[in-house]
Order: sequence, then structure tokens, then C-alpha cells
Amino acid sequence: MKMIGILRILLFAGMVSALFAAGSHAQRPQVPDMSMNTIDGKPWKLSELRGKVVIINFWATWCEPCRTEVPYLVKLGSEHRQKGLAVAGIALDEDPAIVKKFIAEYKVDYPILFPDLASPWRKIDNTPTTLLIDRTGRLAKKYTGAVPEQALRRDTEALLAEK
Repeated sequence: MKMIGILRILLFAGMVSALFAAGSHAQRPQVPDMSMNTIDGKPWKLSELRGKVVIINFWATWCEPCRTEVPYLVKLGSEHRQKGLAVAGIALDEDPAIVKKFIAEYKVDYPILFPDLASPWRKIDNTPTTLLIDRTGRLAKKYTGAVPEQALRRDTEALLAEK
């Protein structure tokens, strides 16, 4: 129950807009640990990515803006992987076969997470929603709706430059 309360604070618009203003590390809210399986059944845990900048994108195959974002998420991840960037997608579809087809078609090379249907991580009001998490596991930015590639690139590169 505690995680659901934290999740609501982090993910629902209105409550979070003030929290996600750019600020120092200490002013950023800690993201609760996420633990789920990839679409292929492999375990994935956010806390294992500490020390990296992480982009988590909540998306669905039926979401047109998501289809626009995925290619530049793949590109950004590939360009900055060696600098400490990790990208993960959380698929909000119900049919894993459709998601697997999408992954192949769009050549997605980052982990696609597939939460259980009852998971609180499926309770997203808007798709896409993207979280940008700093190296210490704190939320630096939340984008509701499609994020322009230039804005995500600028914000990601700024986090990668932080020490």
C-alpha cells in the first residue's frame, strides 16, 4: 500500500508539477524501486541501475505519439549508453504478442517491461509518460504526453554531465 501512495505522488498530474521543477539533487524526489519482468520474462530492477541516468517511458502500441518517440529513444540510448544512460520502456498493452511485434518492427534495443495487469505501474493517466531519473535514483523530470526529442536530449545530456 505504501508503494501505491508513493506512486500516486510521483505519477499523477497536478500533485507532481511542483515536485518536478529542475533543482538540485536534494530537491528531487526519490523514485520508489521498480521491480518487474521484461517482455521476455527476465527480472529487471530499477535499483540495479544506480549510478546511471535512466529514462523510463510508459507507452502503448496503439499510442501514436509513442510510435513517434520510440525511434529517438532507441537513438538516444545508443548514443549515450557508454556515458551511463539506460533506457527502459513499460508497455501498457495487454497482449504481449502485439508488443513483441512492435519491438521487432521498431528495432527496440532497450528492455521492455511488461507489468502484471494488476500492477500499480499500469495506472498511468496519459501515454506516453516519460520519467528522467538521475544517477542517485531521484526524479529529475517528468514529461506527460509526447516529449520533443530536443528537450529530452538536452535534459538527458545535462544529467549525464552532473557529477
